[in-house]
Amino acid sequence: MSILLSVAFLYAQTTLGKVLIIGVVLLADWLDGATVRRYGQVRRAGYIIDAAVDRLSEALIVSGEVTTLPGQVFFLLWLVNSLLTFYSVSSNQHVSLPLRFLYMMALILYPH
Repeated sequence: MSILLSVAFLYAQTTLGKVLIIGVVLLADWLDGATVRRYGQVRRAGYIIDAAVDRLSEALIVSGEVTTLPGQVFFLLWLVNSLLTFYSVSSNQHVSLPLRFLYMMALILYPH
């Protein structure tokens, strides 16, 4: 769902539409994680898949803005987040930047 909504984000015409799409992506990601933890289904393979989907979702969202300065900044942050994902998987410590949330806040504060 996150990937499909992230693709839809690329076609959103309004700031409100973009903010709503990211909000639904974040809510779905949170619910997915909460459900897995609630039912004790936490697995390393699931974490790796979830992290990969999160990074792909971020990449899709940021890719539509990569020609702008904010888009380039978020692209660099996405690269950092990708490196943090590798660290997280190897160290078993979850470390990542909340990029989709930060991007949503940037859209709200600085609509374009």
